[in-house]
Amino acid sequence: MLESLDLNGKDIMLIKNFYWDQQAAVRINGICGNHEGCETGVYSVTRFVLFYTEMIIRCMKELDGIRVGGVNLNNLRYADDTAQIADSEQKLQQFLGCFG
Repeated sequence: MLESLDLNGKDIMLIKNFYWDQQAAVRINGICGNHEGCETGVYSVTRFVLFYTEMIIRCMKELDGIRVGGVNLNNLRYADDTAQIADSEQKLQQFLGCFG
């Protein structure tokens, strides 16, 4: 998925190193315990959803929405919200094809 977003090799390696095969140890009073594998948390899921959402938006890029100043506008994104925009139900239905 990361490669399909046109990320370069360094970025992909950085993300892999940050999320996969991580280990941690507890240090108490300067004494370090055994290193153990640690699970990725909610942050990883959130990052995955953002990457997946970007893939969907790119799939939709060529679909017709509405024209504003001669520019095709078919989605609005703000923070964690996305709205799909079209001038017909049929066009909105086409957007759903990008999810499957």
